[in-house]
Amino acid sequence: WTLLRDLFGLGDGVIGVLHDVASMGWKVGDRIGIAPTTHGSDGTGQTFTIASILGNNTIQLSHTNPLDQIHEATFVHGGAGGDHGAPPILKSAEVVNLSRNIIITGDDFEHVPCDASIVSSGETSSMGCKCSATRTTCTLGLHTIHHSHHDQGGEGGSAPGSMKISGTRVEKCGQRGIEGKYCLHFHLARDCPSCVFENNAVEYGHHRGITVHGSHRTTVRGNVVWDVRGAN
Repeated sequence: WTLLRDLFGLGDGVIGVLHDVASMGWKVGDRIGIAPTTHGSDGTGQTFTIASILGNNTIQLSHTNPLDQIHEATFVHGGAGGDHGAPPILKSAEVVNLSRNIIITGDDFEHVPCDASIVSSGETSSMGCKCSATRTTCTLGLHTIHHSHHDQGGEGGSAPGSMKISGTRVEKCGQRGIEGKYCLHFHLARDCPSCVFENNAVEYGHHRGITVHGSHRTTVRGNVVWDVRGAN
């Protein structure tokens, strides 16, 4: 991923970025996303296809920006809290590459009714879609997990097995409303230096993109998350 170098507005069909995308492996035909920079959650991210890679870190897009929405690339002066003595802060839209040669995908999301027979503490349960004051349905997509059981490896030690997903697009993933069902998930892997999530694109998901619980010395690097509902 990189950052916008220049403002991108309505009708623009070329973007300038801060890094040499050709040296990063980006190619003509790749799908890219440009993140919003509007306040709060009011903006809309947009996707384009790379039509050509020009000189000076410039990309020709497949079509022009159809929205009356500016994706900023500027320095904000004053720092946090209006401290005018603070150094300027770069405010720039992320530009992410969403194309991968390997795809992990699932069926379209399924909306299932909650199960009144599930009884547990908390708002959600790993046993299924638990009914609550704020939930009558759950949204189900695929999920991945590397989970080492408590009785393996000894207390505080390493546990058998590992998981590596690299250079892959994971889509239609996550299960909103069900505990522990995420797009990419290390769960209680303990000491697992061979556990790796690297250079993946997680797109169109629910209930978080990448989650690491109780797992140490894992590698989570160079991933991008796009259009995933919930914290990441």
